[in-house]
Amino acid sequence: MSVYVKLAAIERGRRKRDFIYRLLVSNDTAELDKEIKRILRTCKGLNGASKDLQNVLKKTLSGKDRAAKQSIFFFALFNSDNYRKLISKRIDVNTGSLQRFCDGSLKQHTADLLDGRLVCLLDWILTLRHAYIIS
Repeated sequence: MSVYVKLAAIERGRRKRDFIYRLLVSNDTAELDKEIKRILRTCKGLNGASKDLQNVLKKTLSGKDRAAKQSIFFFALFNSDNYRKLISKRIDVNTGSLQRFCDGSLKQHTADLLDGRLVCLLDWILTLRHAYIIS
């Protein structure tokens, strides 16, 4: 059996077991759309969530841009402890990988983005995708 066949089998297994991994690598955005809706519901319950934020989330949800949807997901993980706790309760979330990712790569690269050391939103998204996948 070739190494590529083995790697494909490993990836298929990880997709089944890891919800966040599926959100990041799947071309089908149905699961990602459901998660954006959950983020939208979570934000509606938070004090200080502006009408503009709600509109951006709705526009992102109705669009086809997977990277834009993933950016909302990453910002929700970064900004909301409640959302992070909610997602970590899922049986198909690897809580160890999520914790390492949030405390390490997500925190570091988001600070880089917000401080202007990283100037391209797409670079931030791609960097975070890669960081989670290898965590």
